[in-house]
Amino acid sequence: MDREELAREIYDFLDYHNVLHGEAYKFNIKLPVINIPDEVRGQVSETVINEVSHAAMQEYLLGYVDTFQQKFPWIRKWAQAGRMGGWLVLASHNPVLVIGHRPDGVAVPEVEPEDVKNARKRLRDLEEIKALIKEGKEWLVEDLESDDFWKDHVETYKPHRRSRKHWDPRE
Repeated sequence: MDREELAREIYDFLDYHNVLHGEAYKFNIKLPVINIPDEVRGQVSETVINEVSHAAMQEYLLGYVDTFQQKFPWIRKWAQAGRMGGWLVLASHNPVLVIGHRPDGVAVPEVEPEDVKNARKRLRDLEEIKALIKEGKEWLVEDLESDDFWKDHVETYKPHRRSRKHWDPRE
């Protein structure tokens, strides 16, 4: 892969949300529609399902980000971006791209000759992160669609049935 192609491949990962100034890379963390078991839907409210699902997603995300920061020392910060937080953005300590612009304003990414080795490593890292996120999303969806995941949550949030005798403030 030549420098131009390498630069374009890395450029495809660049973040356009611009939430973490500098060279930052975006990864789609949006989940597909999750088929919550019908038994769960019949026992807890939609609000509870959304809260529990969101908490599980955040737990997965924090675990993955922690792993990424330990494995890839070039990551200096991270954030969620997008209207619904569907993008993970990882900012770099040490950029590998130089972005120039053509006269018509189109960005032209470049890798300097002395940065080719680092840029190749960065591209491998980005591809690995992308694959790990894909795998993590699959695991999360599998969890959220399983009865076992919801067992504890259903018991915790299930509305308690009132006894037939209602409390009477006059008593």
